[in-house]
Amino acid sequence: MRFIRKILMILFFVSGNLLVAQEESPVQRWYLGLSIGVGMMDMNSNSIDLNVINHTNPVGGIFVQYQLNEQLSLRLGAEFDKREFGLQLGYQGMRYDDTSTYICYSCSYEYNNTYSNYYLTFPLLFQYSKSTNKFALNFKGGLYYSFLLSSYQYGYEELYIDPVEGLPFYHLDNNIEPGLFRIVYRGETENIINTYDAGIMLGIGGTYVLSNKMAILLEGNMQVGFQSVFLNPTMISMMHRSFQLRGGLIYRLNLNRFRQ
Repeated sequence: MRFIRKILMILFFVSGNLLVAQEESPVQRWYLGLSIGVGMMDMNSNSIDLNVINHTNPVGGIFVQYQLNEQLSLRLGAEFDKREFGLQLGYQGMRYDDTSTYICYSCSYEYNNTYSNYYLTFPLLFQYSKSTNKFALNFKGGLYYSFLLSSYQYGYEELYIDPVEGLPFYHLDNNIEPGLFRIVYRGETENIINTYDAGIMLGIGGTYVLSNKMAILLEGNMQVGFQSVFLNPTMISMMHRSFQLRGGLIYRLNLNRFRQ
């Protein structure tokens, strides 16, 4: 009996170890990330007279990522997105209208204004990853939607009508006066910049595993908007476009249970 009892105890011990060995490691599907970087504007206009000054602006935010399988994941983020650009336009020599044959060569017009726009952007992206040891190469693409938080402008608009060469203009229009006229733009804009933007986002990047829970990332993205930047219909038609370079961290969340 003692021998049988010992055999049963040994079998119970071995079977218990086998059950533990058969338990699978938790499938970690949820990740939390933080990224910061710069966005380089790449906007242009259809007008050959208008010069667009593209600025480099900060961008950054947080995201949650859900792993659908070993290669494919879904990412949703919330980002602070500054988009600043300038517009310049200048004429030396003016006609009263397009059909006028007379040119006032000393008359001039100049427009120089910078717009600083602050958005809250929500990207929804699918990401494909190819891993090798601790390094993974990532390709992502999807849509984004942006809310305008605030918009500011600073610059000026200037018109000069020469008192002598502009005399024919006075005879054509009594409202025209000689001299220098200047409008200064400073402060928050009103009914100029569109209150939202939507478009596509494409990117490529890489991650490197630091530990069981932490990895660093470096990625480059391209944003292409479908909405006009300006809300005012009298303004030119321009679409948002920028290139982003950013780095950050990804943290693995322990939200899963062991599976039998």
